[in-house]
Amino acid sequence: DEYALDTGSVGVYSLSVGHFDRFGFGDGSGSVACPCGNTTSLGMQHGCANSKLAWGGKLSLAGSDSASADDFRMIACNLIPANPALLFSGLDQLDGGSGLAFGNGLRLVTSSIVRRGIRVPAGDGRAVWGPGIGGAGGWPVGTPVHFQVWYRDPSHACVDVFNLTNGVTILFQP
Repeated sequence: DEYALDTGSVGVYSLSVGHFDRFGFGDGSGSVACPCGNTTSLGMQHGCANSKLAWGGKLSLAGSDSASADDFRMIACNLIPANPALLFSGLDQLDGGSGLAFGNGLRLVTSSIVRRGIRVPAGDGRAVWGPGIGGAGGWPVGTPVHFQVWYRDPSHACVDVFNLTNGVTILFQP
């Protein structure tokens, strides 16, 4: 899985088994538009554009989808450096994955929301969570879990001072 940093570099991360999917892009491909027309380029698989870049935050992952190993990492890029970012998960997608306008982005995840941790993105706009995101409770085998990142964007001239990445779904295996 590739992701682009604002520096123009590319990093490669992959999931060993591949039971995952991205959804809810801010490129106008879904049924819900970004709140201020702050769309990203079609096919980039980012969230709605933020104040720093012409594209939005992008959530990717690396590691395995093994529920028992809990060894995967969530990687968000194109965030606003030195501003908090919160990874959260839920059991359902809003509006079939198209989401609803929320702040300067699209909220995509709902039902049994769990906060998975706050990070402050580095100077390149990247933040990483994991491994060990599941904690003592572990992950439900065979049940999809949906992830998204909320991040602060205080310079955005749109609706609010925050935005959201695209979503990622993982179908955990034993």
